[in-house]
Amino acid sequence: MLRFLARTLLAAALAAVAVPSLAQPAQTGTISGEVKDATGAVLPGVTVTITSQDRGFARETVSDESGRYVFPAVPIGLYTLSATLQGFQTATVTDNLVEVEKTTSVEIAMRIGALTDTVQVIGETPIVDPTTVTATTRISKEEFEKLPVGRSYQAIIGAAPGVVGTGNVNSAGALTTNNLYIIDAVDTTDPTTGTFGTNLNFEAIQEVSVLTSAVGAEYGRAQGAIVGWHTPSATLLAALQSVTPTGA
Repeated sequence: MLRFLARTLLAAALAAVAVPSLAQPAQTGTISGEVKDATGAVLPGVTVTITSQDRGFARETVSDESGRYVFPAVPIGLYTLSATLQGFQTATVTDNLVEVEKTTSVEIAMRIGALTDTVQVIGETPIVDPTTVTATTRISKEEFEKLPVGRSYQAIIGAAPGVVGTGNVNSAGALTTNNLYIIDAVDTTDPTTGTFGTNLNFEAIQEVSVLTSAVGAEYGRAQGAIVGWHTPSATLLAALQSVTPTGA
């Protein structure tokens, strides 16, 4: 009997540890595209590398027989892509913005030449993402600094279509306790009240994203708005130091 009770308690403890890790939301996007030569023919076997312009880490893959490549689960931010293949010039595409729940398509064109030659292209962020149906509103630092709102990170949420109020908002008719509040991939929602649980320095915010419908299953229980605040890596430490409990 004691052995059975010990096994039951151990199983319950393991389940309690595993649940938060499964429920942890991930604020990532995807980079994908095709590699072609100057004639428009696809190029298989091309080594494609993405490098974070904010954090410096890199990931690498190889284009398939159709010339396609894909980088799933990429942390949000700006990335530089480079493509190399024997007998072709190295192609580089900079300033490719990865956003939450969005696929950034980057087409790479390579020219015949020595490996010492480099072709550099500045990436453009598409307005419409044809790969997702999630209703998303993104507001950058340059935009919300010009909005006539209070200098509070909760005040920016009301700029999203379908959202009523600021702070603990109503989104598409859902209750104010049905929202999810995420700061740099960390769920800061108060587990007791279902409302926002922390305060964040307004100057530390780089971008705000509000997902209001057709969101991914990884966000779990939330039926209202999924609100994400993103801080640049240079100010992340200062932002975390300024986070204080609600009411403090």
